[in-house]
Amino acid sequence: MGKKIISLLISVTFIITTIFGNIIYVSAETLEGFKLMAKNSKYELYFESEYGGIAVKDITTGKTWRSYPEDFRTDFSKGFMKFNIPSHIVFEVSDKDGNTTVYNSYIMGIRNENYKIKSISNGFRIDYNFQEQGIKLSIEFTITQYGLTVRIPVDSIKETNKDISLNRIWLMPYFVSAKRGSNGYMFVPDGSGAIIDLKSYVSYDKGIDSMFYGYDYSIPFTEMLPRTEKLRMPVYGIKNNDTGVLAVIRQGDYYARLISEAGGSGSNYFRTYPIFTYRELYKYTLFEGQTKNNQSPGDITETLIAKNSPYHMKSDIIVDYYFLTGEKANYSGMAEAYRNYLLRNGLLKNYIKSNDIPLNLTLLGGIKKRTLVLGLPFMLVHPMTTYDQATEILKLLKKAGVEKINLRYKGFQEDGYISKITNGVEPEGKLGGAKGLKKLIEFSRANNVKLFLNAELIEIHEPGNGFNESRDGDRYLNNALIFLWQWCPIDKRKETGAAQWFLTLPSRVPYFANNFINDLAKKYNLDAVSFEHMGDYIYSQTKKGNVLLRDQVAKVWTNVFQNAKNKLGNLMLTGGNVYTFSTANMLVEVPLDISHYSIEKEAVPFYQMVIHGYIPYSGKPGNLRQIQKDEFLRMIEYGAIPYFELIYEDGSEMMKTNYKELYSATYKDWLSQAVNEYKVAKNAYKDIYNKKMIDHQKLKEGIYKTTYENGVSIIVNYNNSNFVYNGKTVKAKDFIVVK
Repeated sequence: MGKKIISLLISVTFIITTIFGNIIYVSAETLEGFKLMAKNSKYELYFESEYGGIAVKDITTGKTWRSYPEDFRTDFSKGFMKFNIPSHIVFEVSDKDGNTTVYNSYIMGIRNENYKIKSISNGFRIDYNFQEQGIKLSIEFTITQYGLTVRIPVDSIKETNKDISLNRIWLMPYFVSAKRGSNGYMFVPDGSGAIIDLKSYVSYDKGIDSMFYGYDYSIPFTEMLPRTEKLRMPVYGIKNNDTGVLAVIRQGDYYARLISEAGGSGSNYFRTYPIFTYRELYKYTLFEGQTKNNQSPGDITETLIAKNSPYHMKSDIIVDYYFLTGEKANYSGMAEAYRNYLLRNGLLKNYIKSNDIPLNLTLLGGIKKRTLVLGLPFMLVHPMTTYDQATEILKLLKKAGVEKINLRYKGFQEDGYISKITNGVEPEGKLGGAKGLKKLIEFSRANNVKLFLNAELIEIHEPGNGFNESRDGDRYLNNALIFLWQWCPIDKRKETGAAQWFLTLPSRVPYFANNFINDLAKKYNLDAVSFEHMGDYIYSQTKKGNVLLRDQVAKVWTNVFQNAKNKLGNLMLTGGNVYTFSTANMLVEVPLDISHYSIEKEAVPFYQMVIHGYIPYSGKPGNLRQIQKDEFLRMIEYGAIPYFELIYEDGSEMMKTNYKELYSATYKDWLSQAVNEYKVAKNAYKDIYNKKMIDHQKLKEGIYKTTYENGVSIIVNYNNSNFVYNGKTVKAKDFIVVK
């Protein structure tokens, strides 16, 4: 009898090995209908052939994660939507006229048996051959010490029909999902980080669809883009009871957008997943003058034409799924997992050496203002803060007890702010010229002020100073120059008479940046620089014959940052997308809030938990807050440095300029508040400024607790009544530090 059993096991092993190749692991504990494909010291990887399901089992806890919900067969979803649920891949193709069709890997691959499975190290690979659609591609599943890695090798993607192009790929659309009514939430990296309650009901059309790292302005758009926070980290996740998943897009993030949908929208599952653009389908507007039905003679009609890009993504798509259990199965645990990932890969480094916090200050120098000269309108430089006035403001701050200041000075250059490209250091004469700038530098050096002169390198409002729009301006795929412009937020149209401005060709940015960096170091002996917008968004370079895709442009940006760091030592950036983390010494205008999509329940400081203790940061300027007290408390809760953007002149002088964001900035109105916030933060942060933020909890409505690695916590009370925490009173609209 024993010999028969052994013989049977050998036969089964031989059959499985014949099908899947190489050696597989055999486990006595298998999931029903699933076959064990790989195993390591922590996880087992399974596959089932009926729907193509993937399962990963934690050997220690017995917890299992599946690529689709177990009960999807009874879900109310129908037809194509139903079969998207078990699919590894949903993909969009277009014909030569730009007509698009969407398919999924279950119907076209698994059910129709248009696939082959191969064993690979620590996992297996599925080769799909979607013959009818003219597409071939492969997907690999491997287990790691952290969980599961899913990879689509870019060289496996083949477009076999010259009239059909692959445009977009949905990856594992229901892996990070849970049934509506489950106990937990989805996490999305919108702004500082947002959670989406799995028990909430949201209208079917109220989801999230947003591109990582901001919009790619090389893609034409005809409507005002939504004014929302950006996705600055390529992550997303879910907590469901005592288990969780954090997904990290390791490659392909520059081509990805994140989709988050509510249970009740197409299916009964909350889900979040990435869509990768393999080949962009551009839509251009043609303006035609002929009349059509119901139009008056001379009316202009707009016609959209579609054109597939001749270029496609060159990087593999790789997503790592980190599995979390117990007390780590929450957004704090997700932040820890992502922070550790960044540290392991050298993308985050510890720059903060002391607890000596600064006040971050931006001063606006000169800016062009609409002025009448002999009755004729001109845009002429108007000084808002001269070099001497900047020194005066610094002296007042120092006298009031502000020991350390980071001064970002923008509009210091010839022609002021929002004008010509920064190409070397050319001080504006109306601000005090080279002599005045040197005096400001000398004062800063002697008084513990780090001076960051600000460079405008990618949004250029006027030609000149070495910038030639024909040579240096980025272009659409049809070779037309890319222009940006002001939009009216009320009717969401281009503002009448608003000036257009250029985007610099990314390959030309290092030339201008190097000129600026060299002048700072050699002419003025400065050790710091600020770059505007480059930490906020990435756009492609589609100029004919000189193409750089988004991930290649990101390398251009990071090379500029590294060069500045090497030559100067100190780098300040705005926005703070993840590609800034390896070089930035200071980030300003990082998100302390979310976009407040209707699907989102509330904001969490995920972004801050990842970088606190490694990169100091500030949110938006304190003088530009909507609700002063609440947003100050949010700054404290999120561990941000006080930050103000000011001018010396009266704020009314900003009228008739193109800088509409700075509406309340006169230094006299804000100096005392800036000093007070600095002193409050300095005292609150004295034990935590250079410590990791390891946990964040909502204690009750309006009461939040932030905890640091040394055990110090900050309790913030947004309510209008006092709150008692462990015998200590947190006053209304106030906070306490608990050691």
